[in-house]
Amino acid sequence: MIQREALRLGSITRFSGAGIYVLYYTGSFEAYAPVRKWNPGGEQLKLPIYVGKAIPAGGRKGDIDPEVSAKGTPLLNRLEDHRKSIQQAQNLSLNDFWCRFPVVDDIGIPLA
Repeated sequence: MIQREALRLGSITRFSGAGIYVLYYTGSFEAYAPVRKWNPGGEQLKLPIYVGKAIPAGGRKGDIDPEVSAKGTPLLNRLEDHRKSIQQAQNLSLNDFWCRFPVVDDIGIPLA
């Protein structure tokens, strides 16, 4: 995962699929100060502040339809949830958040 290109959380374009993701912070908010030295920005992001997964509807019950799953956007939706939450904060800038997210086959997500 760390070999994937890091993207600013606010610059993600539409894509389909489910998968896993990591979020990084590069700003100056004091609560995240301990991770700042590990994440100077760009491709030099080494310590995520969050690791998550996004599975298609029915995935927790094992009821995944591959046809529906391939067309859905659960990973994009999850990243958008994070983006919206950050934008609501008064003391955080979306430009300080980066992410990496491989889209993977649904079967592999629980193994992550």
